[in-house]
Amino acid sequence: MLNDRQMHMGTLLGNLVRLHEDAVNCFIKDTSYAWVSFNDCITGRGYMMFLPFNKGETVRKMSSAINSFDKKFVVPDNLRAYCDYSTIYVEDIHTGAKEQMTFKEEYDIDFNNIHETVDSVNISNSRIFVQLIKNGDKVPLEKSISL
Repeated sequence: MLNDRQMHMGTLLGNLVRLHEDAVNCFIKDTSYAWVSFNDCITGRGYMMFLPFNKGETVRKMSSAINSFDKKFVVPDNLRAYCDYSTIYVEDIHTGAKEQMTFKEEYDIDFNNIHETVDSVNISNSRIFVQLIKNGDKVPLEKSISL
């Protein structure tokens, strides 16, 4: 790179995140971009950042990542996943191909205590499976995908 690009992680994410060396990984695609994934070691909350090396492109941050550092979340190394209150999003880090699965309704998810609402997630290149919790009951949702 011709120029350094420096960012303060707390400023970028909007809060203090405590990293643990076993809950951080980074994928770098040649001279194009990097994906950084990590979990906060206090809350277990998942985070991701998509960092393009071209300053003209936008940095993307996800403060609701579904990372495999959490033993109840299975995501292959070539995919990245995150969710909001009604949808789970999956992206292939090599091709940029994207898929998503919408929940049947919106859930009030506290991402610092995600397992109160999202029991488990199992993602592959051909399927998204999420087990949500509603009124104490487990609600399984599944969708076939192609990544």
